[in-house]
Amino acid sequence: MKMLIGGRWMEAENGKTMAVHNPATGKFLDTVHEAASEDMELALENAAKGQQQWAGTPMSERRQIIRKYIHLLEKQKTELITLCVRECGRDIPDTVVEYNQMIACLTERLQYLEQQSEKAPGIMVITIPSDSPMEVYGDKVPAALQEGNAVIVRPSAENPLTSIR
Repeated sequence: MKMLIGGRWMEAENGKTMAVHNPATGKFLDTVHEAASEDMELALENAAKGQQQWAGTPMSERRQIIRKYIHLLEKQKTELITLCVRECGRDIPDTVVEYNQMIACLTERLQYLEQQSEKAPGIMVITIPSDSPMEVYGDKVPAALQEGNAVIVRPSAENPLTSIR
């Protein structure tokens, strides 16, 4: 799976990839590109450009985009849960709980942020841990975006597919 930088799916500049396996079974799932320093520089450059445009987007429009994001996550519920189960080696009930927590967190955050005014935006790098990738992604990324920040997501090396998808 390629990296998403500046709205484009790209391979790592150095061509390095990493295999992703199900930790419970050892079964191969996919490969992901390992970002090199050149890729991080490109990501930061693109984030700075995108952040200026995004910060100029009215808060009401940002909220609509976050609502659409929640709707898309709900449409892909089965796919996301299945991917997370395979990639994290966890059981289905625990992963369903994490998915539901992610949606609840997103919805709660959206309701809270609907009462907020414009904030001073910047660029945020969010590292996603391996123990609860959906929940942390769902909590941190939309909140940062809604406030007008550009976001660079650094997925866990142990289970990057859920965050990239």
